[in-house]
Amino acid sequence: MNHQFGTFNETSYEGNPFLCGPAVHKQCNEGNTVSGTPTVAKSSEKSGIDPISFLASFSAAYVISLLAFVIVLYINPYWRRIWFDFIDSCLSFMFPFWSEAIYR
Repeated sequence: MNHQFGTFNETSYEGNPFLCGPAVHKQCNEGNTVSGTPTVAKSSEKSGIDPISFLASFSAAYVISLLAFVIVLYINPYWRRIWFDFIDSCLSFMFPFWSEAIYR
């Protein structure tokens, strides 16, 4: 251990029961190895996201975005005209399909 880990003294490694090797004077056994893969959380454990907070923040963001869109359309008549022309063209495009499906 004459590289970077060799510069640490023994007290640097104390408190970690999973360390083994010459630095901590503990023999590494094959039976003592711990898998490096993380464990999967059980279904009873909580995830990191609070569903109530997520729903509240999502709803607030949706309402604010919708209000901002409506306010912009209210203030700017050019964009309002473009928006309603777009909606009109979408409805005109879909009307033949709807009427064909309804009157069959």
